[in-house]
Amino acid sequence: MKINIELVVLGILYMLLGAFIIVKTDERSFLMLLYTSCLFISMGVIFFGNLYFFYSLFRKGRRKSFLLLNLALLIITYCISAFLFASWMADVYNIELLISHLIHPTVLKENLPLLVFVIFFSFVYSTIKQLVLNRKFILLIKITIYSFAILFITGAAFFIKHQIDLSYRGDEETLFIDNQYSSLNEIVQLPQFRNKVVYVDLWYSSCAPCIKEFQHLANLKAQLKGKDIAYLYLARETSHPNSRQRWKNTIKKYSLQGWHVYMSKQLEEQVWTTILENQQEKVTAAYPRYLLIDKSGGFVSFDANRPSSGRDIVAQIEAIL
Repeated sequence: MKINIELVVLGILYMLLGAFIIVKTDERSFLMLLYTSCLFISMGVIFFGNLYFFYSLFRKGRRKSFLLLNLALLIITYCISAFLFASWMADVYNIELLISHLIHPTVLKENLPLLVFVIFFSFVYSTIKQLVLNRKFILLIKITIYSFAILFITGAAFFIKHQIDLSYRGDEETLFIDNQYSSLNEIVQLPQFRNKVVYVDLWYSSCAPCIKEFQHLANLKAQLKGKDIAYLYLARETSHPNSRQRWKNTIKKYSLQGWHVYMSKQLEEQVWTTILENQQEKVTAAYPRYLLIDKSGGFVSFDANRPSSGRDIVAQIEAIL
């Protein structure tokens, strides 16, 4: 009966967590929702599997079996989740390329730490539960202190890294516009964009197609080197708790030279209102999106070619230089 009550309580908390994760998912593509659901189910399988099955092996001294089963479960859940995440990130259907993406740094970072943490958490929870049932409170206090110490040290390390990442201020070629503006017109009228063609990139840090386009920027900029053109990156805020940190880390990682704005909700809404009102065909507010502004500050295109279009975007820009 006690087990059933515990299972019901944990089940309810687990479903609430799942609902929160799904609702906060930024990308509404089928693959991203499928990946999020799969990762959530994997977390549940690991936690409940350890709590009600694997941990009993550890208590009976069968630690090798306990470790092997957890390792096998970790590999299976990671491969499934990582494959779905890689499918979304790669945006391709080449099976060999997708398999190679399973060990992509971004895929590893997004999946493996969370699954490993769930294994650790399930072990700590099961241990504390047994200590309480067996009334071993002194040992329980020691384990609690050690757990808090580990969490504190880990949290402090993440906090320090977070502050270091946020302190990034760019360089001579990578510049930030820190002031908050309520419209895109206000930004493009700034002195640094005067008498220049402005190529605007709307993106966000967890947008796979956005990131994919960055690999083509170097070639685009090389072909337009020396021309009166400025690159303006408008990044949306995501639901990730470290959204601003991820934004700056992406800028550093891909050397996104140009001007950067971290859009407020108000600015993002205004930008998309302007775009959608000036589109003849029915379109949705989907990222990435590219805009082209001439030297007088007028909008030439609300759906400019992507960097990956090669000569098409170069020709489009050169036509208004």
